[in-house]
Amino acid sequence: MRAAVNQTPHREPAPDPVSIRGAWCKRCDICVHFCPQGVLGRDEQGPVRVVAPEACNACRLCELLCPDFAITVKEGGRVARKARGKTDAGERSMR
Repeated sequence: MRAAVNQTPHREPAPDPVSIRGAWCKRCDICVHFCPQGVLGRDEQGPVRVVAPEACNACRLCELLCPDFAITVKEGGRVARKARGKTDAGERSMR
């Protein structure tokens, strides 16, 4: 008789909910200044980058305000599902 081995499945880290095309970014910093969660940041020389992906609540403000279409907030990700669930629950309770 073999003893059961407790094996935890290997999980890949969740991808960043926000992706930035560095070549398209003109470094205007609009997204950095308007992100309510402080998800985005920038070094003096480089394009905008994701500095706190776990803080993203998928509000999409950065994506909507980017004049260069350099930012995409991923649909269906862990954070987007969480944010959508809160909205769906609130809408259901109002009916």
